[in-house]
Amino acid sequence: MILVCNHRAGAISVLDNLIAIGAERVPHLYHRGTITRQSLQQSARWKQNAQQQSNLQARWLEHKASGK
Repeated sequence: MILVCNHRAGAISVLDNLIAIGAERVPHLYHRGTITRQSLQQSARWKQNAQQQSNLQARWLEHKASGK
């Protein structure tokens, strides 16, 4: 197993250079289907994660302001 996230070029390179053994599962790694940005932002999961990110940012700003 190889972890290649947050580096698109690296992930593409890994996928392009996979050996033939096990490569039949590679198409499952590609995105299938469609989703719009608007429908994503309206999803419960998006809203929950956005709220968590806002809370973390607020905590960080409070910590930074306190000079600790």
